[in-house]
Amino acid sequence: MEVINITQKKKLNIGKKAIDHPFCFAIAANLLLLLLLLLIFRPIFETNDDIGLMNLVNGAKKVYDPHMVYSNYVWGLILSVCYRICQWMPWYTLGEYALLFLAFTAIVYVIVCRAGNISSLWIGILTISVFGYEGYVKFQYTKTAGIVSAAGFFLLFYALEEEKIRWKELVCGYGLAAFGFMIRSDQFLAEAAVISGICVMLLLQLFFSESAVRKRLFCHDIVAAAVLFLFIGGLYVIDQRAYASQEWQEYKEYNEARTELFDYGFPGYSSNKEVYESLGIDQAAYRMIKGWNHMDSELFTVETMKQLIALKKPKQINQDFFQRFFERFPFRFTTIPSFWSFLILFFCTLCWGKHTKKEVPALIYEIFVIMVVYFLLFYRGRYLYNRVDVGLWLAASLVVLWTMTGENEWFSSRSGLLLVAAVLCVSQNTGRRNWKANTEDKYSEMQEEKALLEEIHSDQEHLYLFKVGTISLTKAYGVFDSIPYGIGENMYPLGGWSAKTPVYSAALDQYQVKNPFRDLINSEKVYIIDNKIDDTVEYIQKHYDENAQAIMVSEIGSYKVYSIQSK
Repeated sequence: MEVINITQKKKLNIGKKAIDHPFCFAIAANLLLLLLLLLIFRPIFETNDDIGLMNLVNGAKKVYDPHMVYSNYVWGLILSVCYRICQWMPWYTLGEYALLFLAFTAIVYVIVCRAGNISSLWIGILTISVFGYEGYVKFQYTKTAGIVSAAGFFLLFYALEEEKIRWKELVCGYGLAAFGFMIRSDQFLAEAAVISGICVMLLLQLFFSESAVRKRLFCHDIVAAAVLFLFIGGLYVIDQRAYASQEWQEYKEYNEARTELFDYGFPGYSSNKEVYESLGIDQAAYRMIKGWNHMDSELFTVETMKQLIALKKPKQINQDFFQRFFERFPFRFTTIPSFWSFLILFFCTLCWGKHTKKEVPALIYEIFVIMVVYFLLFYRGRYLYNRVDVGLWLAASLVVLWTMTGENEWFSSRSGLLLVAAVLCVSQNTGRRNWKANTEDKYSEMQEEKALLEEIHSDQEHLYLFKVGTISLTKAYGVFDSIPYGIGENMYPLGGWSAKTPVYSAALDQYQVKNPFRDLINSEKVYIIDNKIDDTVEYIQKHYDENAQAIMVSEIGSYKVYSIQSK
């Protein structure tokens, strides 16, 4: 018995130190988690969007341009300045990693401060373990924006919870929220909606407070919200003004139309064949465009895209639409790894949480908001994307965690360990593929791809066009790799959101190319890397030169390089 008592006292002492120094505990817990994740896993880019964004600001195209298209101009300006100072540092990754670390530190700090008991340590570890894997290992900028935004709001609510404002937490909350907005504003707004369940609890707290206290708290909340609104509004205005030039306005118009077709669907070809053919788009062209190789500046113009968009039937919110939605949701939530983390925390809240007249309505409201958000995503036609879902379910989890009070001992250390293990097993069932031991072959492939890119870059006499799915910087460079200055200056992708940007289009101007598909013919300066050259030749023959043929000029690794010549 004496040994057991001594052990218990040691555990209580460790827990008490953590509770007495929540910031130090939050820093230490996050450092330990980050080190473990980097030792066990090899971080990857979850999508190729990050490389596209990075190459706008990092000098890969021989320019440091802050126009990041999907991220705020101010964030691009910060990164571009950093790359100018030191080119070889992976500032894009380091910047987002730093924000992720601060976000997870803020989350653990608030959890420990609000709960005020030893069980809160396990809840903090659980939260950062699950979502830390998603943020640090499966790296993606939309996901980063969601995590950082949710943490910023969480810290802001904590700063404004009491009558006396916690000024340090308030300032840090503003900072995290602002960076979340700068990285991806759409995700920031979605996080604001989902985490508003905490706002409901604070409003109910105001309602049940004394009149004098209620007035002071209400004033604090209104002023804090106004400051955040003005700050975010200022960033938005700066970003809008940064794209005022004609070339960027033309790109934005093009990209909005491209997004509507490629992200939300083309009108059917067979049912609209006459319209397609009147626009010069036959089946060969349709296959080429649908394969994301859409850089034919004569055939696939903004006007053409607008006419195709006009063919799409407007969505109607009717009984059939609701039926299709409820056939998928909430059942499809079970396919989202981070949902299980939320579900387990929600179950713990129902079993052990303190249910008062402000927590219960807020939790009901939270379920309603989640369904509304997914309803809107379903209406737009883009839903169940992991990079979006992670931030949303983190925000929902933070609402659940807010219902903890210092009066509740949720569970013991032993059950806490079991809970952490259970959630990790459920939510990280895909983690094995990213273990360092299982990614050695992938790492070797990346090294080979780098060598191929360097070989292409050494041939400055030629512009290398490449079809989507062939050579790519995404295949060559990892999360922490530095991309050499100018590596992509003589390469041009024939598709993707970044191809039409002024930064990427500079490669065409350098080699006097207006339309890649037309100017490729009989050119001594332009080559194409293509894994389906017969389709490309068929397309060129039908639209530009019936005598065109492909001549292989070299092989770079497994890629074949062609010149298109007229017989």
